[in-house]
Amino acid sequence: MKAPSGIWLSTWRMLSHPNTTWGLLMLLGVGAAAGIATGPQGHPALGVAMQLPALLLPFAITAWALTAHGHAAAPWSTGLLVALVGAALAGGTEAVVVVGGPAPAETATRVEGARLLPVHLGGQLTARGVAGAVELTLGVGTTTQAEATASADGRAVKLGPWWARVADIRPGDDATVARLSWRPRETPDAPPQRVALRVGGGTSVGDGARVSLRRIARDYGGSLGPAAELDVTWPQGRERAWVFVDHPGLDVHAGTSPWVFELVAVEGEPRLELGVRRGAPAYVAMAGWGLMALVLLVGVFLRRGEVRA
Repeated sequence: MKAPSGIWLSTWRMLSHPNTTWGLLMLLGVGAAAGIATGPQGHPALGVAMQLPALLLPFAITAWALTAHGHAAAPWSTGLLVALVGAALAGGTEAVVVVGGPAPAETATRVEGARLLPVHLGGQLTARGVAGAVELTLGVGTTTQAEATASADGRAVKLGPWWARVADIRPGDDATVARLSWRPRETPDAPPQRVALRVGGGTSVGDGARVSLRRIARDYGGSLGPAAELDVTWPQGRERAWVFVDHPGLDVHAGTSPWVFELVAVEGEPRLELGVRRGAPAYVAMAGWGLMALVLLVGVFLRRGEVRA
């Protein structure tokens, strides 16, 4: 293979010179410091003046390593190449979608510089908590496109065209869940049954009867505290009534259904924050970074051995 000459030789000498690498690093450092002062709006990293040095830096470091440190250049450059390929496979910036809000989760939000860009998921994303994990479903109407189970430790799982991970679980702002207990009115000593109902949901209470949750109030009337409106139906009748956390005995005296209901608590349904990206997880890039770090660590120990000798 012929040695480079002409413009190729000049380019190689420029890239392999250590001052080139240090100059690029200093330029990126100055730009980062300026970005801290200016904030997201007008950040230098959004312009070509910062993106070009970031693009040239890996090539400059590789050329420098091949020229000055030939014994470590091959594995270190291999690690750099693996890291770059892994970064490309991992795709762009991760988008964030919140599941459990008042509206169905159909769109994620991705930060691009100073802008927030909506990213359509291709369907509605729903989540259901299970023991130590979250079951995710992506679909349209009654059609399920993809399903996956994500652990709460943040590991990414494949969900159709996406890789999704649990980023955060936080309590909901709106009261959407009521915790109820009930027992037969004629047997007050019977052990109570308990259930958690979402607004619009219901459950059977036996003997052909059913209780449904119509709505929840955080503070009924501004002074009576948390309350829930129930709709109770049974073969012989129907009752619609409010029950209160702070007044548990109200239904004992005012209720007409064959069951006594008590409101134990009202809660906001947890909101699940998911990170989604179309690329694969950054495992390949992490392997490349690990190889680069290992080569540098071995070089430090070898240099110490040479100094002592």
